[in-house]
Amino acid sequence: MSGAKWHSPITQIHNHTVLFRAGGFVVATYGPMMAIALFFGFAQGAWFLEYSGGDGGWMARFSLLAVFPAVVIGCRLASLMLDLDELRKNPLRAILKPGFMLQGGIIGGASAMLVGASMKGIDPLLLLDTAAFTMPLSEALGRLGCHIYGCCWGRPTHSVPGLRYRDRDSKVLRCRPELHNVPLHAAPLYTSLVSLGLLAAFTMMLEMPRNLGVYAATYLCVHPILRFGLEHFRDDDRGRLGSLTHSKMYAILLFIAGCTVFYISRSHGVVAQFDPSVSFWSTAREQFWPLFGIALSGFFVFGVHRGKVGTWLGNHDSEDAEEGT
Repeated sequence: MSGAKWHSPITQIHNHTVLFRAGGFVVATYGPMMAIALFFGFAQGAWFLEYSGGDGGWMARFSLLAVFPAVVIGCRLASLMLDLDELRKNPLRAILKPGFMLQGGIIGGASAMLVGASMKGIDPLLLLDTAAFTMPLSEALGRLGCHIYGCCWGRPTHSVPGLRYRDRDSKVLRCRPELHNVPLHAAPLYTSLVSLGLLAAFTMMLEMPRNLGVYAATYLCVHPILRFGLEHFRDDDRGRLGSLTHSKMYAILLFIAGCTVFYISRSHGVVAQFDPSVSFWSTAREQFWPLFGIALSGFFVFGVHRGKVGTWLGNHDSEDAEEGT
């Protein structure tokens, strides 16, 4: 392979939205990327709970049966708030069209964790910490899927090397065809890098003295701040209420929730326990099948479309309102 082209599969992966087609179905590359993100994210959650003295097996099973469905439902409901006109005109089409918003998934997943804490008799702050610890890795990997799918795209740029989308199946060109071959900020990759930084900080905090709830409070406060900064580089339609995008409104709510959790954590005063002998890879192997179930479900939810990319119904209606995470 020539020196000019050896790196092409890496640098041009965002121009390969479709992985393959089979009959009337289209499998987007987003599917396997999200499957990987979900497997390792939820594996990290099972490991963290076991590391903290809990039952990692229960966490993996509960994630498959309750947390992952709650995340998907939350993501969809938040996305539908951006598409109220179509929801009123054609509810079925609006509901059965791909589109997800991360903040809704955070709310859905946290709600499921609180229900699980009540059912299992676990301190809710411990389960909220578990959820928070999984998020940076999940988002870092998941945003690579956004990068390939072409959602959450960035503003045009001439100040830094930009991404040029040429694949007409990518979401950015389905929604904004005039951006074909225009250099754009690599907004999803920026988010991945920031998420990896947060993961590094969380990893360093593992054996530090801390109260239960500190991870949850930190994530819920830091993530919205980072999101406000990253919004500057994004150009996808996230809906607006006055001068605020929907993303920023959700971010404000999450920040308030984070401050509340921080106050409860300090008042609660329960010191986190940990067992450094618990291995992530051992937990992942032991809980492989429920984690595989989550990954496989994510593959179908995020990656399998009908007829063409951007629809679960197989029609060719306009996708102008379709939203990414």
